[in-house]
Amino acid sequence: MPRFLAGRNQLIYPFSKLSCAALVAALLSACWVWPAHAAAADAAADLRAGIQAFRAQNLEQARLLFQRAASAGLQSPRLYYNLGVVHYRLDDPAAAVIYFERAAEFPATRQIAQYNLGRCAQALGDALKAAAWYERAGRGGDPRIADLARRAASALQTQPAQAWTLEARLGGGFDSAVVGLVDQVTSQPTDEADLLHEVQVVADYHDATRDWGEWSARMQAYHLGYDSVHQANVQSLGGRLRWQRDWSARHRSTLSAGTAHEWLDGQAYQLRQSLALAWSHAVGVSRLHHQLEVEWLNSQYAGSNAIEGLRADLSSSWLRRLGSGVGLLRVSGQYNQRRRDENSPWRFAAEMLWRSPQMGPWYWAPGLQWRDSRFPDGVLPRERRVRVMLRGGSPISPSWESRVDVQYEHNRSADSNREYEHLRLLISLVWSKG
Repeated sequence: MPRFLAGRNQLIYPFSKLSCAALVAALLSACWVWPAHAAAADAAADLRAGIQAFRAQNLEQARLLFQRAASAGLQSPRLYYNLGVVHYRLDDPAAAVIYFERAAEFPATRQIAQYNLGRCAQALGDALKAAAWYERAGRGGDPRIADLARRAASALQTQPAQAWTLEARLGGGFDSAVVGLVDQVTSQPTDEADLLHEVQVVADYHDATRDWGEWSARMQAYHLGYDSVHQANVQSLGGRLRWQRDWSARHRSTLSAGTAHEWLDGQAYQLRQSLALAWSHAVGVSRLHHQLEVEWLNSQYAGSNAIEGLRADLSSSWLRRLGSGVGLLRVSGQYNQRRRDENSPWRFAAEMLWRSPQMGPWYWAPGLQWRDSRFPDGVLPRERRVRVMLRGGSPISPSWESRVDVQYEHNRSADSNREYEHLRLLISLVWSKG
């Protein structure tokens, strides 16, 4: 098996012994061997042992040793790259992305990590993102990797970083006590069980050809209907523009603006307009994401009984590899000046979610959400809501996927009229083309 060595400032490959075809296989089938550093002897020993385990095809042992080296404080492009390789070989490209992104922060491993990020995106079925990574790797200084990246981009049979995607979702299910699912529309249960159906169509356009950032546009139509509780039927039509820029492999900023017109049981209800600013950055092998979103509900162009006012939401999310899956922790605070007799001006929420690796044909994502709503004195008592979630998906074909979404929600309040429990089950078929 070929060995990849690194000098102080550049990568050195034994290309005289490798054809381009062999290099394609080698880039994601061989770990790099790097010299140990005396300052981190134990971690370096784990790194060397991990490489030996990898050569012996003991991939899980190699992963554990590499992970132990990272936990011991070793931070280097060689370790992050090797972690990416071993996770890719363990058929977990989603986890490999985390480590290749970290390796891409360092000049020594940037180009090859970008190429392998393209391979991961391709394995995850995201041809557009794969093309964008191949395009970046194609601009790197190593001509052989650049040539491989250009060939891989051509093989995708798509524009390098411009494309339309279309997704349609049709679902049906059951709700034990109907609760309006659109914020501030119908916030109370009816104590009536009912069947429900959902239809959603989303069209996305993405342009990553600009040096100063990536642009995307989205149009979305949504319908939620109940068999007998018609006052909870909701329709929505809207769009969103988003600009994103990677200032480095570690830092990314996003600016987006959106609008949506909503109908309640077929009657014009309200117009939503929002502006959001987000900033994310890598910390080790984790990623932190912060977002401020301001939304205005306008009843001027909608029904006279619509809710009008401002809502501001500030949130922070932490994404990290947990076990063999990926974990997410999100905390948020919200200020709301809309109709205070029904909507709390202050809300605080926390959410935990874990996405499993592919388990046979399925992946699963269990989660837990907690929300605390506070009202002005004398209006309504404080409310606390707990929601337990389980989501899963299984690909049926390259264009079709089946999904399952189960939610149990318990809202606690000193006002018995506002205390409720409900269980919701939704089974969907999703078709996508892009």
